[in-house]
Amino acid sequence: MKKIISSLLIVFLFTNYIYATSNSKEILKIKNIFGVTDATEFNITTSEDTYDDGSAFKTLDYHWKNNDTQYNVSTDTSGNIFKYDVNYSDKKDEFKFLTKEETIKIASDFMNKLDPNLIKQYRLRDIQTYVKNGSSTLYFNRYVNDTIISNDSITIDVFFNSKSVCSFERTNSSSKFKDENFPKLEDALPKKNIFSNIENTNPLRLSYLVTGDEKKQIGTLVYTHLLDTKPLDATTAKPIVTYNNNYKDSSKTDGTLALNDVEITEIEKIKNLKPEKEVQSFIKKNFNTKDLKLDSKQLMLDKNKNYYYLFYYSTPKDSSIRSISVSVDAKDLSLLSFNEYTINTDNDSEISKKEAINLASKFLKNFKHAKNIDENNPVTLSSEGITTILYPRIENNIAVYSEGITILVDNSSKKVFDYKTNFSNAKFPAKSNIINLEKAKEFAMNDFGLSYGYVGSKPTLIYSYKNGNTILRASDGTPISIVGDEIQNPEINYENLEKSKYKDEITMLTDLGIGFYNLKDLQRSITIKEFINLMESIDSVTTKAIDYSFIPSQYEDLNQSDLENILTYKNAIKWILNSKGINNFKNTTEIWDKTIFKDYDNIEKEYLAYYYIAKSKGIYDKNESFQNQNISADEILHLIYNAVIKNRKI
Repeated sequence: MKKIISSLLIVFLFTNYIYATSNSKEILKIKNIFGVTDATEFNITTSEDTYDDGSAFKTLDYHWKNNDTQYNVSTDTSGNIFKYDVNYSDKKDEFKFLTKEETIKIASDFMNKLDPNLIKQYRLRDIQTYVKNGSSTLYFNRYVNDTIISNDSITIDVFFNSKSVCSFERTNSSSKFKDENFPKLEDALPKKNIFSNIENTNPLRLSYLVTGDEKKQIGTLVYTHLLDTKPLDATTAKPIVTYNNNYKDSSKTDGTLALNDVEITEIEKIKNLKPEKEVQSFIKKNFNTKDLKLDSKQLMLDKNKNYYYLFYYSTPKDSSIRSISVSVDAKDLSLLSFNEYTINTDNDSEISKKEAINLASKFLKNFKHAKNIDENNPVTLSSEGITTILYPRIENNIAVYSEGITILVDNSSKKVFDYKTNFSNAKFPAKSNIINLEKAKEFAMNDFGLSYGYVGSKPTLIYSYKNGNTILRASDGTPISIVGDEIQNPEINYENLEKSKYKDEITMLTDLGIGFYNLKDLQRSITIKEFINLMESIDSVTTKAIDYSFIPSQYEDLNQSDLENILTYKNAIKWILNSKGINNFKNTTEIWDKTIFKDYDNIEKEYLAYYYIAKSKGIYDKNESFQNQNISADEILHLIYNAVIKNRKI
């Protein structure tokens, strides 16, 4: 379903006799479901969405208010409830944690109250608990023919203090499309055929995946598609059109630092950078800036600490008509990125692969560029009126994922409108023991499957990868994220939980989604990276890829290079307190009771305060520091339980 084409907003007061009479039965039904009483304010609004096929979806929005509570409910004209939320002005902060089973029961009972069919149609996909504010969010997806509908969902928020649902939202397309409207699974083309089509244009291949930060980057051998694969219609093998947009801004660079005029002048003297006049001459010579005004110019640093100029031009008074951004290397004026935006609504034009490559190659020859790219074997992908041509970076005769030169061609105008380069300073180790390509394809096929989705005005059967694009570690075929970590398991599952003396505590944490998703043995020592993953599972999406480059700033004395080291007790205690905002206690006056810890005289001074604070808060409950001893998974979970459950307010 596309976005709203038209919205008709009409407010009716409860005193409107005709409307109230015709809908009084529905109003009473809603009041009874949600326990609405003693309303001091009430109104109804309506809105209408138009689908691609011309049919309309009308929504009735009900609003009640009494002295301390507001209720908002949205239904269709048949009375199906699609949205509900309640706000209490006197919400209490005190709460008792609910188990996963208790939370699911509250949500399931609520769904049954709305419509007994919901619990049959929708299955729980994920649950996320927010420890600090005492709530859980449950995510359900609709299934038809035992197959998930990726964009038909129910989201429910449960508050622990009231042990009730505070918000509910359901995709409204679910009322329009009944089970019988969906294509049959047997209508899908064979998966091998679809996968072969992808292989013909964007093959799975051995590549380097660059991970790390600007201080240390390394290429890891993986199997992947160099261009991200798009979802395909399972019955036609055509790409799914997900959005209409022929403009991609490639001028922005991660971690950029803008410099002022004084710094620019100084840098030009020291670094022998090209002056701005030469940059403007270069741009005017190579790009059509006629009738455009220069909006901004900056000298910036990229993630590799190299200087570059970024110039932005646009149509006077209205930049939405046409604009150009150009970035060039400040030393030699080699083109780093170019983007031209013009209004274009033609998303169906097609050109041949050969013609697109010719246009890109002609553009490429006009500019200096890195030599270690594969100009003879670019990877192409055409979709939504745009053809993408990637000239991959090559190291050790192996392509580097997401690096090289990417050119976008507008199929209708047959013009290059976007150019960007991406080259890291990573080191690339030689090829070692890896699985062969055929084995990698088997792993990729396991991650490639069927789902349903609402596309335009109809339910569609779709082939796609679960995570958008597959990246497989070349040594063993394990799926990994863009930052090089293994894709998190959907559940926490410890093999030796029954043997742990902290079994009940760990079970409670697991119910809250807090724990180790890729660890089985609770007795083994953990790395600092695993500790970071554990901390990120608190009040966070547990299965997301973590950007470790930002982590060290959150914890005292933690460096990126330390992540693979084993975690010790002293750092675990300090960093848990850091996570609660307790910092800078390394140099304190020795005012401590020496009888608290048996090994007081041996505890390093910079850790003393942290041990005593953790002891006073009930986070650390031992009478010996074990400061340099490696900490096991169950012991760190015990500390987290004490910090999160027993002392959640500190």
